[in-house]
Amino acid sequence: MRHLVLISFVALLSGCGTFADPTEWFDEKEVVSPAELLDLTNQVQPRTLWSRDVGAGTDEQRLNLDPRADAGTV
Repeated sequence: MRHLVLISFVALLSGCGTFADPTEWFDEKEVVSPAELLDLTNQVQPRTLWSRDVGAGTDEQRLNLDPRADAGTV
């Protein structure tokens, strides 16, 4: 069992490697400044299509329930 865990750990870490030359990791590179932010205007005005009351809550039980959307359904 211990060998299986070790092999799995090594296999997972192998994806963290790089093929780059290690001597290039610490070379000083040209710093590129980010582009200036633009002012944007909304092209679409959202509107409520439907709503649903889900009750008074969770009675302070901290259930962390969030609605999910999948394939066009909530």
